[in-house]
Amino acid sequence: MFIFKRRRNSDGADETADQDIELASAVTSSEAQHETDEEERAKNSGLTKRAILIFPQQFGGKPGDYDALATDLRARGHPVYLVRLGALQWLSITKSAFSGAYWAGKLEPSRALPFFMDAANAAAERMQAEDPEREFSILSHSIGGWIARAWLGEVAPEKLRAQCARFVSLGTPHTAPPPESIVASVDQTRGLLKYVNDRWPGAYWDDISYTCVASKAVTGKITLDGGIDSLLGFISYFALAGEGSTEGDGITPVSGALLENAKAVVLDAAYHADVLPNPVGGRNTKLLNCKWYGDFIDEWVQAL
Repeated sequence: MFIFKRRRNSDGADETADQDIELASAVTSSEAQHETDEEERAKNSGLTKRAILIFPQQFGGKPGDYDALATDLRARGHPVYLVRLGALQWLSITKSAFSGAYWAGKLEPSRALPFFMDAANAAAERMQAEDPEREFSILSHSIGGWIARAWLGEVAPEKLRAQCARFVSLGTPHTAPPPESIVASVDQTRGLLKYVNDRWPGAYWDDISYTCVASKAVTGKITLDGGIDSLLGFISYFALAGEGSTEGDGITPVSGALLENAKAVVLDAAYHADVLPNPVGGRNTKLLNCKWYGDFIDEWVQAL
């Protein structure tokens, strides 16, 4: 939904905003492209801290989604490699909806999300091309967190997995609703999350330092007196944790974002994301004036 409002200056006359129109055109362009391998190498050149693989959120990983975050990480000395994804790749998940495993709730990440695993392998290959022995950290966002856990467990070669020293998740719904919850039988991931948690529970790898970052920016409420954020938060929290009147980042409740035996960082004011995922567009829509986990990087970057 777009709401257009005429802008006037202090004299009451119409105010032109050509620069705003140009900005909107740039932000919504379907011709957006990821940085090239050459640009990535140039931006990472000379950076000596631990390399970082970014695993994006659902319908994320498109051009522009994590540019500001990557810039901040590189400014702190970390080479950054994004798991690059596009609209057509995300749309391929619809094939799983027609499978028997989907209806049985027994989807497996490597089978249901092969495009994501392939993109993660490609990012790792670009990283290793620069230094095949270098340690790296995984920085994951939203569902990218449990997808990264699956990638480490059954896709990444053992030598590569052993080079992963740190794992940080931002607002990832790691845990299923409690068994006694009325929504426990409704698995939104159709078995994917259960598959991951059954095989690699909690902070699974002893040689990896795990940190889970959550936020209590939004308290879920069933009424509108708390605003639309609280209402949407209630709906999302209830589906993910069986309890809507709790705290979270507007999508993921704090209780669902923390892995057992992992370090926990709980922020006060971070929202789940600063883009609105668009399943079909070449670029996701930027949410203006929205502070997400990346805007509070100083509170968790040391975990990388």
